[in-house]
Amino acid sequence: GGQGAAILADSDEYGQVVLKTYEKSNPNAGTIEEHIAEMEVLKELNKESNVMHAYDIFQDRDCVYCVNELMSGGDLESLREKAGSAGVPLTEDYFRNIFRKSLVGLDHIHEHDLMHCDLKEPNIMIKNTDLENPEIAIIDFGLAHVCAGPGEAGGTPGYIPPETNARHI
Repeated sequence: GGQGAAILADSDEYGQVVLKTYEKSNPNAGTIEEHIAEMEVLKELNKESNVMHAYDIFQDRDCVYCVNELMSGGDLESLREKAGSAGVPLTEDYFRNIFRKSLVGLDHIHEHDLMHCDLKEPNIMIKNTDLENPEIAIIDFGLAHVCAGPGEAGGTPGYIPPETNARHI
């Protein structure tokens, strides 16, 4: 994406993980402070299986690196195409299961007095490759710390609640 790259990596401690790399010279990549804030949010939420697990963050002279749980099934935005190719019927019960798991994750986030502030199809990932029985997790908590305190609200246009969009708070 525009922020950085995601690389499949092996960890002695966690097995296969995603190593997200953010070049410090990229103005879209965010600051080390922003990545640390997102990592702190994710570590606080690590006990819920429907929220992506974050393991570590480190940096060198050129990049910031985040070690996260592998989401091998892709995101919900690509689900319809992948399920169609795999012959998996997208029934009401199928989506009910995904929505239930998403709401369990969202409830866990809210129990920790946080708002995600950017919940959308690309930010709900499928953890496994079994599209008939997908395990999902909410990702991308970059705006959660912003919404935790006073200030202006953010989010993706088209996904922001109308009342937030109108008042920007």
